[in-house]
Amino acid sequence: MTIIEQANRLKHLEDIIDSQLEIASRLKNSIADALMNYKADELSVYLKDGNVHVSLAEKLFFKSGSDVVIQKEKLHLNRLPLF
Repeated sequence: MTIIEQANRLKHLEDIIDSQLEIASRLKNSIADALMNYKADELSVYLKDGNVHVSLAEKLFFKSGSDVVIQKEKLHLNRLPLF
């Protein structure tokens, strides 16, 4: 493989990575927008290693000392966009 071919291949792979990062960023923003009714200390949406992570406080889903999910919060989860 020549240097020009290697450079072209590297450019192609960089373009693929950039595209994937853009898609992940749009997904993160879409999820954050869908969950904007929550307070900052109740949830966070962030990118890590190219993956979108959503962290929710336990108090959003369970009453103190209970292991039963609050029905109202199940409805909020159903509003998340599907990709």
